[in-house]
Amino acid sequence: MVPLTQSQEKNLSFLLSLFKVIEEKQNAIEFIRSHTNEIEAVTAFDIMLAVDRLTVIHQVSPKFKQHINKFMNVLGTTVKSFDLPVAPKDSLMDVLLRNYRKLELQLIQLKPLIRKLNSNSDDEQLKQEILEGIKYLNQFIAFYEIKENILFPLMEQKYQNYKCLSVMWSFHDDIRRHLKASIDSIQAIPFNLKVFNRNISDAFFTIYAIKLRDERILFPEMVGVISDLQYAEILQECIQMGLPYYEPTHASPAVEEGLPFINNKTDLQTGLLEVQEIIMLFKHLPVDITYVDAQDKVRFYSDPPHRIFPRSKAVIGRDVRNCHPPESVHMVEEIIQAFREGRKHDANFWITMKGRKILIQYFALRDEAGKYQGVMEVSQDITAIQQLQGEKRLLDWRN
Repeated sequence: MVPLTQSQEKNLSFLLSLFKVIEEKQNAIEFIRSHTNEIEAVTAFDIMLAVDRLTVIHQVSPKFKQHINKFMNVLGTTVKSFDLPVAPKDSLMDVLLRNYRKLELQLIQLKPLIRKLNSNSDDEQLKQEILEGIKYLNQFIAFYEIKENILFPLMEQKYQNYKCLSVMWSFHDDIRRHLKASIDSIQAIPFNLKVFNRNISDAFFTIYAIKLRDERILFPEMVGVISDLQYAEILQECIQMGLPYYEPTHASPAVEEGLPFINNKTDLQTGLLEVQEIIMLFKHLPVDITYVDAQDKVRFYSDPPHRIFPRSKAVIGRDVRNCHPPESVHMVEEIIQAFREGRKHDANFWITMKGRKILIQYFALRDEAGKYQGVMEVSQDITAIQQLQGEKRLLDWRN
């Protein structure tokens, strides 16, 4: 761990004191007014370090996030003074910032429509226009998935104060909920203007908050720890996962990695297969598979054409605890512990996502001696399976 400078130690101590005052409501206004110089002196690194330390102390909860928002609001003027990253056209950072500019434009265009709706809540055409605008806004969720599955794992490898990222992930989930609630409430019959205003206001507030923190804190810190070569590789993964609004016109092709085995074929005990045949089999399985080893590190994931849950190469080697929102991490830990101790051998869940029924299964992996070797996660779209009736035999395959 790199030791902190005297200035960083001083700023960290101040920021932790500031948060405590906000949390305990102890003369916060007076404290803030008397520490203007200290507030202006903090850096992006100082803020990430402070939130990292606070995340270790506090459980990520709605109350903690409320305090974080107040904390960041106090620092708002200082954060806005931080420079945006300087990026060549169509580089990773430029692409990220361009997507945010398009997001902001959409937010700006929606505001006057929402004001009109508050003057005439019976205008069905206006509601439809707002609905389409929110649906377009909802496409930006792809950006948060890129952060969670590509950028966050890389920062965890390179940046020692990465626990603050779990707080940001939790805010991503809030945005997902707020946007879904906004879509549901604008379509509700009867329409409740008050409910819609609350949902869309929560969405706007959190989106703007995360945008500021990304552009002025997270992205500048990324520049300091990730190499240009890695940026080029990461951009390819972002494009493959699907950027919401803007993709570069001319992107360099992904670097082809060497085969993981020396020999053309490997003995699978029940057959000999070439590496490309193994890859082909995994790609055509009607399920998504992720393997987490006995040390709780992600070792492998299958890559079918249409994964249910996104994955990227950056996840390899990542602690599985960092692959889940902070609110559900404790459940993941409980499942793994039950597998490790032999109390459970599988765990099954099913959810509805985008109108599809998804089955999620966890299986404990053990060697021939029964020793725990990790977990296999299998996800499958079972919508069509649930609708099966009667029989369809081999002779009926053409139907």
